[in-house]
Amino acid sequence: MAQRRIGPDVTNSSIVVPTGSLQSENGIDFAARDASRVLDGTNSRLRFGITPCAELLVDLPSYFLPTQGRASAGFSNIVPAVKWQLGPVPGKIDLSLTAGAGLPTGTPRVVGPGVQPYVQLPWSRDLGDGWASAGC
Repeated sequence: MAQRRIGPDVTNSSIVVPTGSLQSENGIDFAARDASRVLDGTNSRLRFGITPCAELLVDLPSYFLPTQGRASAGFSNIVPAVKWQLGPVPGKIDLSLTAGAGLPTGTPRVVGPGVQPYVQLPWSRDLGDGWASAGC
């Protein structure tokens, strides 16, 4: 069973990182589906600011380790992408467009076959007093 995972589970911010800066995001997941349990780590994303409204990012391969049941073990793909910050748009919503592709570098039974392109529209809105609403 292919888990069909493109990149790490990290927050897809609607704001790009500052020009010339490098940000690293990391995490570990534990997933349960039916009778299977899988440890997935470490999820790593590197983000590099190239202009005030654009960044390059890359999701590095992580390893899937089944801890219970039937699931595949192996690495995810490397996933380069570019993000362009489009807003704020009307309504004070920060919006960006992210486009990338999972390159076929991982374990096929974990990630599936071939290149896996994706497009995302992360957004966020400050609600005040330290609260925000966001989605993708």
